[in-house]
Amino acid sequence: MFFTALFKEWKIRKQVIILLFCVMLVSFFSLLFLKRMIRNELSEQLSEYSFIVGTTLEFDEKRLISALKNQIYISTNKTRPVDRTTLRIVIHSGELELWISRDSDNPNIYWIYHPKYLYSRSNEIGKIQVR
Repeated sequence: MFFTALFKEWKIRKQVIILLFCVMLVSFFSLLFLKRMIRNELSEQLSEYSFIVGTTLEFDEKRLISALKNQIYISTNKTRPVDRTTLRIVIHSGELELWISRDSDNPNIYWIYHPKYLYSRSNEIGKIQVR
């Protein structure tokens, strides 16, 4: 009703609706592209010689690094992250810092965040099963 009162001519309403739809599409695809870009960058930085330092979490470190390197992410439904911890991975050019959170339902699934990117501070770049 608001749009009808605001735009009395159909031509203007049609243009506004098309514009809003295009903005939504561009936003959606840019977020997908950003997540893919972060995953690719992370995959390129890791190697078979990378290892994790200074963590108190108990999981298969090689499997985690392999899953990140090969981009083996899983999806979960109706779960949330708990206990966010900093994870430091030694790579060929120094250290890489990631945030990792255990899944609320499955203790073998971890949510991965990349603190370098503002997008990934609140949105995970993926979930990985380590056992």
